[in-house]
Amino acid sequence: MILEARDLCKVYRTDGIVSASVLRGASIVVESNEFVAIVGPSGAGKSTLLHVLASIDSFDSGAIRVRGKRKLYDYGTMSDNDFARFRLEHIGFVYQFHHLLPEFTALENIMMPALIRGDARRDASRRAEMLLERVGLAERSTHMPSELSGGEQQRVAIARAIMNKPALLFADEPTGNLDSANAQHVRALLRELQQEESLTCIVATHSAELAESATRIVHITDGVCV
Repeated sequence: MILEARDLCKVYRTDGIVSASVLRGASIVVESNEFVAIVGPSGAGKSTLLHVLASIDSFDSGAIRVRGKRKLYDYGTMSDNDFARFRLEHIGFVYQFHHLLPEFTALENIMMPALIRGDARRDASRRAEMLLERVGLAERSTHMPSELSGGEQQRVAIARAIMNKPALLFADEPTGNLDSANAQHVRALLRELQQEESLTCIVATHSAELAESATRIVHITDGVCV
């Protein structure tokens, strides 16, 4: 087990009043090096579950534990500073909309997590260049995000997500904003990188093609994994 979540509940409030109950006791266990696809209808809680598991969003009740190389992380006992360091070291996240920093080049965007961690710039640049080549964009290293196509931007975002060699890679509808050709490229890239980098990958998706490339499919309905 690398990740275990039990009985997660998450509600959204407006002016202190519950406006939506999104997770209603969701539970999931993920083994190391699995590629898990979370599928379900719109509004079922896929993205919310993904964000909660990645410690990007909070939850109201339940428990989440992640097994690191040297310790077990219990979300219920961690401070904001603990979470910030945990995400930097152990979590990679790919969004549907790449969220690249527009004022930095493709190479600099990929380097950013390592620089934030405090890595030497030369070391960060070396790995970022290797990742750019791996995702097929070595010749685009000095291009700004606005000079890249949507598919290219998403490949840069994937490279950025694995820059710090995380144990867990989360992706929220990573092909949802791409045409069919680019979606196919990103699907293959995620699967290949998951194996090459020994990642545990958890993807929320509407794409049947992406789900079928996973090693396991988890269905979520009305905030519960079934």
